[in-house]
Amino acid sequence: MSIAPPIAATDGTDQRPLVAHVIHRLDVGGMENGLVNLINHMPAAHYRHAIICMTDYTDFSQRIRRADVGLYALHKREGKDVGVHWRLRRLLRELQPAIVHHPQPGHPGGAGHGGGGRGADAHPRRARLGRG
Repeated sequence: MSIAPPIAATDGTDQRPLVAHVIHRLDVGGMENGLVNLINHMPAAHYRHAIICMTDYTDFSQRIRRADVGLYALHKREGKDVGVHWRLRRLLRELQPAIVHHPQPGHPGGAGHGGGGRGADAHPRRARLGRG
């Protein structure tokens, strides 16, 4: 797991809530650009941020203007990689975020799902068939 730790107090003295953003890869793209803009424009005095990339991140991460943003890469392998879920769980337990933000298009509960407000726990197939 690659880690670019934040340049802020990590000794537990920082009382700002931590928002953990879980994405596939931090690279050039619309969703990624929106995430970077969100982080850059949220009040630094109110929130801390960590970006957890399931695969990796690129130089696009240099667009983040805040030095207190943690950047983590879990290096998910192509295809099925069961171990990445354990690495994610371990990292989330270590970071203890107040909010976990998962803005993945096409993922149930994520942006772009078209869930129509059914909620993150609704099964898309059952809902489409009218059984959700």
